[in-house]
Amino acid sequence: MIFRGKKLSDIQEQDLQRLVDDQVQERDTVEYKRDMYGNSDEDKREMLRDITSMANHRGGYLVIGVEEDDEGIPTNVVGIEVGNHVDRLRDSCLDNIDKRIVGLDIEDIPLSNNRVVIVVSIPTSINAPHMVTYKGLNQFWKRYGRQKEKMTIDEIGEAFDRKLSNLNRLDRFLFLRKAEILETIGDQPYMIISSSPAYLRDEAVFDIRDENLRDKIIKPP
Repeated sequence: MIFRGKKLSDIQEQDLQRLVDDQVQERDTVEYKRDMYGNSDEDKREMLRDITSMANHRGGYLVIGVEEDDEGIPTNVVGIEVGNHVDRLRDSCLDNIDKRIVGLDIEDIPLSNNRVVIVVSIPTSINAPHMVTYKGLNQFWKRYGRQKEKMTIDEIGEAFDRKLSNLNRLDRFLFLRKAEILETIGDQPYMIISSSPAYLRDEAVFDIRDENLRDKIIKPP
């Protein structure tokens, strides 16, 4: 939780500087890059590999515009030139990753030096594994510490098995919960709403203890 549960849209320059001050080291869920990805085919493939490798592991953050040392410790928030980086990254992910990563979020954080830092928030995906499909690449990647590697056939199979197992467990939970509710309410009219997570991340999306929110759930407008 490198941004202490903040939403990506709420992150400011001081939050980025804190990564340097606290020496938040690069690891399996955090990667720093000083420069923005280029426009060559290999640069685009590298970006897609970086993002899918985290999505196929347990999510994390890709922070572009931060210098690091050889040990992966951030040393300076330098930023990159302002541009259409967010749209370019988002469009490339939408077009070249299968299945699409639901909940992928990208923001540019303005700096006092008139540059920006791009932060890509990659959720823990329940639709993993995700495949890079750019120009017929068709590869699965996964994060291992500070490195990423192509997934083996066994790892890909295990990822699909894990996905199906999780979906089956969720379906069974919802089925049993609905049966309990129907037994409790008897014949009276009732509306039952069930939901399941599309993705998981460490940001605070909303507080389920909020009384106003709970009141709207109990008595919807």
